[in-house]
Amino acid sequence: MIFTKIKLKSLFQVLGLYSSRRKQRKPSAEFFWRDPYKNEVDIILGANTPIPLEIKYGKLNYSGMRAFMKKFKIDDGYIISYQKEDEHQLNGKIIHVIPAFRFVVRCPEI
Repeated sequence: MIFTKIKLKSLFQVLGLYSSRRKQRKPSAEFFWRDPYKNEVDIILGANTPIPLEIKYGKLNYSGMRAFMKKFKIDDGYIISYQKEDEHQLNGKIIHVIPAFRFVVRCPEI
């Protein structure tokens, strides 16, 4: 089966839902936060302490994640990628880049 970018993005969003349900018996997730400057984050897990998730297939863009983390005073954010794994640090904040397959396994730790 050949996956297009749209199908892969949908797959990643399903993985995000699956992971939120694994983490919390009663899932609390919001979709698509955006600020007036069009910075955005795809999924926000958690009710008390928000955990931002950005789903990326290709090129990584940190601007939406950085804006969310600054606004809500969050120290860690997560980008779920197709295959990339990395850490991006700026001003004491860490953006973890995790491949989709590893995110599903790691989610209980997040």
